[in-house]
Amino acid sequence: MQNPILPVGSFVWCRFPLREAHRIPGPMDHLHLAYVAASGQNNQVLTVYTTSVTWKPSTPVAFGVIVVPSDVASAMGQQPFYLDARRVAILPVTDEWFPSLATESHGIISRANKSFRAEVDRVLTEVLDRHREIVERYGPEAPDLPEKSVWTPPKHR
Repeated sequence: MQNPILPVGSFVWCRFPLREAHRIPGPMDHLHLAYVAASGQNNQVLTVYTTSVTWKPSTPVAFGVIVVPSDVASAMGQQPFYLDARRVAILPVTDEWFPSLATESHGIISRANKSFRAEVDRVLTEVLDRHREIVERYGPEAPDLPEKSVWTPPKHR
């Protein structure tokens, strides 16, 4: 069996969709770093939204959000960020969605270690199995999003 171009645990440049247009790639100038949580058979990957926008320290972290502090992030060559398991996308592995596929690195910035992947899997499974109602699904085959989002984006400082 051939290894996927975007293996599980990869952080990769991705045109993660905007909420306003959740079925099409986000604009070129708003690339997002996405965590590949699963690689499927139809050349698709399950990606989990990430952001480096920080919340105010007084704001509690929402259920389904993983805080990745400086030490863990720097071990992956990144700055601190949040991974939000409430916002997931099933995306085709194409240049349209992953603009750096043709490069030698395929747009992969880093790979998470085994313990980090296990934590993401645990949180993602808990969110999808027990609290599916708070999940927003993105990608070409995603259902309509609810009128009022249960996903709360962090506020820029």
